[in-house]
Amino acid sequence: MCSAMTRHSSASHALILAALLRAVCAFELNLVAEVVGGAAAASWAFQSFQDSQRKQAVSAANAESKERLEERRKRAFIEPRESWREAELKDYDGTDYDGPILLGADGRVFNVWRGRHFYAPGGPYASMAGRDATRQLAKNRLDGDPDYEPDDGAPLNPAERASLALWVASFEGKYDVVGKLVDGD
Repeated sequence: MCSAMTRHSSASHALILAALLRAVCAFELNLVAEVVGGAAAASWAFQSFQDSQRKQAVSAANAESKERLEERRKRAFIEPRESWREAELKDYDGTDYDGPILLGADGRVFNVWRGRHFYAPGGPYASMAGRDATRQLAKNRLDGDPDYEPDDGAPLNPAERASLALWVASFEGKYDVVGKLVDGD
């Protein structure tokens, strides 16, 4: 009987131990689940905080950028007038990087300040700023380009007139017209 009780007792202990182990494991799993859940919530909260900080930083940078653009727009503004002579354009050749940059094309004068990286000194089209660039645009070449002979001054052919019209249409979509370009100094 004793041996049967011992076996029963051992079996009971094993069952109790197994139940205790299951309870401990279940408890630890619950604890692990709580820790994981808490960590996920903390991660989400931190991510939300970072997103909020990024949005605020982007918003502030956009506001600052808009302020800088508005300040630059004010500095580059030039009062439109009825007519300009080519000699008057020379003062607006982009050497004042934040000021107006004027370019004549097909009888119009454009303030190309928005494209200052093209027209200011050192830019690829700097030779057009502060002057009548009609022939350069029509012929699709820059003054002093070693690949072409100097402009002979002959009247523009139909292809050159068409090219000029495309340039002028492009400028009208991007830049302010500030007057007409008239002949003579």
